[in-house]
Amino acid sequence: MQRGQLYQQNHAWWLRFYRDEIVDGQPVRRRVCQRLGDVDDAHRTRTEAWTLANDVIALLNRGGAAEGGLTVNEFAERYFLPFIKAKKKPSTHKFYDDLFENHIRDRVGFIRLRDFTTRHAQEVLDASSALSHPACCESKLD
Repeated sequence: MQRGQLYQQNHAWWLRFYRDEIVDGQPVRRRVCQRLGDVDDAHRTRTEAWTLANDVIALLNRGGAAEGGLTVNEFAERYFLPFIKAKKKPSTHKFYDDLFENHIRDRVGFIRLRDFTTRHAQEVLDASSALSHPACCESKLD
């Protein structure tokens, strides 16, 4: 269980901690610094800044696999698409490969799996008319 190290630099609060990631197929522990926010009226002292840091620390301490450090692109290319190719029909693999290349890679592929939220998934659906409900169906869903 880690606590992290909170410090102030350039009128901002920063949190230094360790994160497990996958590099070249091997788990690696890296030291990471994350900007928490500006030094402002709400977060002027170190005690007040810990309210911001505790949210990040809670996510770290709840656990999770090192694979969460992979980006969406890395996960799809190393694990998901090869699994689909081995277990499904060629037409299904082509569908998933095309879906990934045309709709996911450039929109959210750079996001780490541990940071991917439903908001990111909704942005992909909203940006692609082929993946979302047409306007004619929205009134029926309400």
